[in-house]
Parts: sequence; structure tokens; C-alpha cells
Amino acid sequence: MLLIDSYEMTNIWQGKYKGLKKVDPLDYNVMVGAVCENNHWTLIAMYPHERRSLYIDPFGAKPEVLKRCGEVSRAFMRQRGLNSSRWACATVSHPTQQDSTSCGIIVCKLADMVLKNEMLEVEFSEAAITRFRMDIAQTLLRQTDDLSALCRACGESATFVHWIQCSLCDSWYHMDCVDNPPVDQDFYCPACT
Repeated sequence: MLLIDSYEMTNIWQGKYKGLKKVDPLDYNVMVGAVCENNHWTLIAMYPHERRSLYIDPFGAKPEVLKRCGEVSRAFMRQRGLNSSRWACATVSHPTQQDSTSCGIIVCKLADMVLKNEMLEVEFSEAAITRFRMDIAQTLLRQTDDLSALCRACGESATFVHWIQCSLCDSWYHMDCVDNPPVDQDFYCPACT
């Protein structure tokens, strides 16, 4: 599988082929990327060996956009030297976006499901969208670098001698960075106050 970043996938959607010059699509079963056009996110999955693409719009795909997806996919594959004369583009049934701001998170969730080859049976209620956002945030935090040795105020490491820990969130701060609070009382960091 090849995950194409949104900048490059949007370029492909717009007929601009700036990157991916060394990519041979036949090295991948699926090439997936999000497109941002007019502040709206959609998802494209190209299956080079099957000569087909999957287009997912959180609001629902229109026939003219599916046609464009087929044309864009064919042009990209031809530019890569592949025979793409019988390239198909389709969509799959999925719940639609219920508001005007959640297309990005919906595309992330649907991309995850497409890559896991799961049925796109998912709910897009306000509570579900909040849960998806929280899941992504927690995943990013779990997979980030260990920042525990850094002061949460200045981002510097243990170069100062005196530290204080927030009584609520357990984050550590250089005493100097938080105006030297009294150490004999509970300390609440700026983020918790």
C-alpha cells in the first residue's frame, strides 16, 4: 500500500504531476490519498492491478465526479507508463456527512476502514465525530516522541535545576517558566487554570 499525502493527491486530482516520479504503481495493491478542493475533503483509492479507483465523498459522490475520478486516475497511470484504457471508478455506500465541518475527520475514518478492507458501516453523529477526533488525537499522542523530559512552558530539557509538577495534569515545568510558584501549595499549570 502507498499512502499519498494530501498535497500530492490534490495535485494528481488537479492534473499536476509534480511528485511521485519514482513511484511504480504496480509495486502497490492500493494507492490511497485525500484530496482537498474548495475546503472539502474527499478520498481516492487507486487499485493499479485491478485498473479501478474508489472515490469517496463524505456528502456522497455525484456521477460527474466519478467520471472525473476515472479520467484523473487514467491520466495519472498513463503518465506512469501504464495501460489504463479500461480504468473504472466507483464509490461505495456509506453514511453521509451531517454538518459542514467534519469532512476531514470522516475522510480519515473512511480511509482507515478502506485500508483495513472493512465495510463502511459507521455512524457520523456529532458524538461519533467527537469520538473519531479523540481517537486520532490519542493515536498521535501515543506515537509521538517522548516529551516527558521537556518543560511544558518553554520546551527545553532539564537545563534548569528547579522543577514543579502540575497537581492536576502531572506535567512538569521549570519553576522560572511559571513565575516561581510556592512549593508548599498545589500548583496548577496555565493549561489547567
